[in-house]
Amino acid sequence: MIQIKPPEFHNIRTGRFTSSIIGDLCSEGRKEGDIGAPFYKRCQMVAASRMFGARIIEGGSISTEWGTLVENYVNKILEGEGITTGYSSLPIISNIKGHESWICGSPDAISTDTVYDIKCYYSIVEYFNVYGCTVEELKKIKPHYFWQLVNNAVLTGKVFAELVCFYPSKEDLEEIQALNRDSMISYRFPSFIRFSLR
Repeated sequence: MIQIKPPEFHNIRTGRFTSSIIGDLCSEGRKEGDIGAPFYKRCQMVAASRMFGARIIEGGSISTEWGTLVENYVNKILEGEGITTGYSSLPIISNIKGHESWICGSPDAISTDTVYDIKCYYSIVEYFNVYGCTVEELKKIKPHYFWQLVNNAVLTGKVFAELVCFYPSKEDLEEIQALNRDSMISYRFPSFIRFSLR
């Protein structure tokens, strides 16, 4: 079944820099040493979110619903294979003094030493762009993915971060549909990009 996020989930994220937008804080301007325009835009968005208590919705409702549906499927597989040990139902708030009210993250899955982020594509082109790329390539083509993993690793105290990229086949979609009718069928493995923060 689809995970229904409790109201506290969104309350904790409101007015904070979440792992999914933390990459904008690491953006660089056109001139060397300058802060990028996305930094200022995000600061304004988070300040407005904090002032008015409004949620910041990334990617729109369709991609959010798709991600929730398919991530649940991939999560069950990772747990079933003994790779992950679950996930936090509420966002993790930074325990760095002074950052508690500003930074949080919602890792998709964790294990003893690794934090995971699951990206589920409904475009095969998007999937192809990240499939098999190295960490350095990932930092260039999808810096937000990289910084999201780094932030979640810092928040959870994990040494490793792993990006799980998944593009469902027709059979997978049938299984996802079946899963959401309370049944689960076997599955083939997605691709991984793993790196160490040591």
